Amino acid sequence: INYNPNNVFIIRRDSSFNMYLHNRDGDIIARIPAKTPALDPSLTASSPGRTDGDLVINSLGESNSQITSGKVFLNRFGVITRDVGANEAANIARQLADLYGRK
Repeated sequence: INYNPNNVFIIRRDSSFNMYLHNRDGDIIARIPAKTPALDPSLTASSPGRTDGDLVINSLGESNSQITSGKVFLNRFGVITRDVGANEAANIARQLADLYGRK
């Protein structure tokens, strides 16, 4: 098994409230399209899945499935308060992967 514990993920939200997940290579591996009252007037302040407003992260380093490694470590976590754009997010991801041991 070629296990590498040094993963890098960058979560980015653009000015239109679309959300992106970049991996260690800077590639966009997931996208959540914007879900806002401007796009869907039926949404209310308590509507689930909205991509505008505060970003709430309920958990890091775990999933709904059973953790098989026994331990999960979160080496670094940070927040940039503005969208730096796709190119810079990809650049940050690659730099962090290189810094923390790309394998």
